[in-house]
Formats: sequence, C-alpha cells, structure tokens
Amino acid sequence: MDLFERAKNLADQATARAKEGMGEAKLMLDLRRAYDELGKLAFELVESAELDDPRLQPVVERIRGLEAELKKRRQGSESAGTTDEPSPPSG
Repeated sequence: MDLFERAKNLADQATARAKEGMGEAKLMLDLRRAYDELGKLAFELVESAELDDPRLQPVVERIRGLEAELKKRRQGSESAGTTDEPSPPSG
C-alpha cells in the first residue's frame, strides 16, 4: 500500500469517526430537548394543580424565584430606559 492510499484510508477513518461523533452529539441534544420539554410540562402541570408531588416542590420554587428575578430585572431595565430595541431617530 503506498503512502497516498494509507493517507486516504486514515482520512476515511477519521471522517467516519467524526460522523459517528456528530450523530451522538445530535442524539444528546435531542435527549436534552426532550428532558427540557418534560420539565416544562411537569412545571405546567404543577402550576395547574394537575400534578402534586413533594419532590417537585424545590425545583418549582427555584423556577418561580428565577422567573421573578428575571421579571424584576426586565422591569428595572425598562424603567431605566434601557431596552433591547433601538431608540427611534429624533427629528
């Protein structure tokens, strides 16, 4: 086997490994999204009193606290006049 063939084989192997890694990364991302979706659904069910399990309460309270903090920060930035939208031109 000459040097060119060996290099081509190594490149092919590296490409195959990279594709496998990308496939695994996509599966991991899909799994994380499914967990996120499940978590959001569980939170909504707790909020609507359709699901009640004491093991969920610490996480629910943490989410409520984070949402309140985010709302507070957004209101603070709006009242300070710093929004994400550009100011309209004067004139």
